[in-house]
Amino acid sequence: MSFLFALSLAASTAGAAPADYPATAMIGAFKELCADPSSIEAVRAAARTSGWQEFTPEPASNLGKLFVTGKSMVADLTAKGEKVDLAPFVAFRKTVAGRSVEASADAATTTASGKTVTVTGCQTYDFSAPAIIDDATLTAWVGRAPDKKVDYTGQLTAISWETGLTGPGSKLAIAFAPSTSPLANPSRLMVLGLVIKSQHFTVKP
Repeated sequence: MSFLFALSLAASTAGAAPADYPATAMIGAFKELCADPSSIEAVRAAARTSGWQEFTPEPASNLGKLFVTGKSMVADLTAKGEKVDLAPFVAFRKTVAGRSVEASADAATTTASGKTVTVTGCQTYDFSAPAIIDDATLTAWVGRAPDKKVDYTGQLTAISWETGLTGPGSKLAIAFAPSTSPLANPSRLMVLGLVIKSQHFTVKP
């Protein structure tokens, strides 16, 4: 989730993904869906042309828990007087190189200091991924080294680029948490497995 994921991005260091992990296919599938995260409708349009199926996740599933938590967090912020407008979450799924991959798109609008900021996000999830994709593969894909990498051995790692796939006004991040991570907790928007995230920011006076 964009606004929410920006508040809490999690991953873990268990070494790079093994050679038989389809890293290139995962990156390709993400780019098919999330290359243009400027709006939820843009993501939906990409899904229709790239084989992603829109669906409604079960509340008890990994993705369903994230949706429930996201809505709850926004409700809490609203109750505290924060001006947050959250668009309905949209979920997608696809089989990529034999692996079940899920995805979501969301948009949150906040108003503060006379400005309205809308953050739209698109993210893919491989909840059973064995490790994070190696730095060399990611750098070659994006065309430059990441701007930030945070490692907590055995618990979480976050890698991010301040300018994402669509240039200024966008961000890109990848995260991983192993099944043994004590920090992976859907109630804090920290999930198991591999997450690749693209965000688009629109600021209006």
